[in-house]
Amino acid sequence: MSSFHLSPLTAALLPQAVALLESAFPPAERRDTEAWVRLCEQPRDGFAPFAVLDEAGTFAGFVTVWLFERYAYVEHLAILPSLRGRSAGSHVLEMLRRQVAPLPILLEVEDPADGEWERRRVEFYRRNGFHLLSIPYLQPPYRKGDAPLPLCLMSTDAAFDAETDAAFLRPLRRFVYGVEEENLA
Repeated sequence: MSSFHLSPLTAALLPQAVALLESAFPPAERRDTEAWVRLCEQPRDGFAPFAVLDEAGTFAGFVTVWLFERYAYVEHLAILPSLRGRSAGSHVLEMLRRQVAPLPILLEVEDPADGEWERRRVEFYRRNGFHLLSIPYLQPPYRKGDAPLPLCLMSTDAAFDAETDAAFLRPLRRFVYGVEEENLA
């Protein structure tokens, strides 16, 4: 089995990360490429972009994380298609858990009822210690004029289900999606 590690996402690796971002996530589930590159090149407080590298130091994927007071939010995690099924994603999640401890990890997924790929993705996260939260959730749009996207939340802390509310999600909505305080519902 290959081993993987996290390293800061450097300018030299950005073209590979951009290609993977654009192929792995539809536009509604990511910010514009130029804005994503700017954020990775000049991270805001709390934002950490990482490259996933194999044992030879070759690019294998990326993960972007926001660190908030009560949780770490994984905005995107993508592994090269040729490396999927080799535990790279599981290694990344385990490394993240250790790195952000004691914070739990929160992430968004598509509804598993939407199709086979969506179900498999949720099962992948479950195998890696995540719980599907039952609260209704709409991802704020990345772009003005786009509609909110109905998604599901998963967390390494099942207790989030009982305590997740607008105040809990405020940092996520404000810093990741740019939804200002007065617009929070």
